[in-house]
Amino acid sequence: ENPTSSRARSPLSELSDYNQRLARNLSSMSVLLGRPGARPIERSTEPFEPSESSIARLSEMGFTRDHAIEALESTGTNRVEIAMEYALTHPPSSPATRERRRAAREERRLQRERLIS
Repeated sequence: ENPTSSRARSPLSELSDYNQRLARNLSSMSVLLGRPGARPIERSTEPFEPSESSIARLSEMGFTRDHAIEALESTGTNRVEIAMEYALTHPPSSPATRERRRAAREERRLQRERLIS
């Protein structure tokens, strides 16, 4: 029987996949932490707001809307790959933390509306 046609994955194959995921995580962390050789994260004077398209893409991957928003806000970017890595390595927040984040988003929205008016 051909071992490559088997549905069971070998420990070596699983280790290889794990190493690839780890390398991607470390690369993303380097970018987030501003390590030498990493691309700098652009900072804006405006508060970060997650885009609906990034939220939708993360939701399509199976993350809840709250978890997607948390990942985007925590990383400060709408780059789905970075937010996905964050979401995979950080469990969803507690209800109290989610509520604090919602209140902060609402306050930012109200401030923007006041500036526009």
